[in-house]
Amino acid sequence: MLRIFLLTGLTLWVYSAVAGGALTRVGYAYDSNTNQLLYTESHHERYSDGVLQRSEVIYKDPTENIFASKIADFSNSQFMPEFALENTRTGHEEKTRFIENKYEVIYSES
Repeated sequence: MLRIFLLTGLTLWVYSAVAGGALTRVGYAYDSNTNQLLYTESHHERYSDGVLQRSEVIYKDPTENIFASKIADFSNSQFMPEFALENTRTGHEEKTRFIENKYEVIYSES
């Protein structure tokens, strides 16, 4: 599983829908040596007055099984969103949040 994060694969972004302040993009990650599909990312973004407010990302393996998800909240900052990422296959988790004007990063690896 760690191999997925270490490989630099070709990613193709396809803009598939822009309607009602929402945008969905799908990305494809490929093994740079074999060109085999490793996973897809479906990004679902919500906008208000043209400003990104929230992003939800679903990661799926080539057989369409969800193995990770991420939710990012941009309401406090467009440059440093609060987010939570969970990979159910590896147990890897990352979280960020603002507490009393400080940006806290929480990271755990199983």
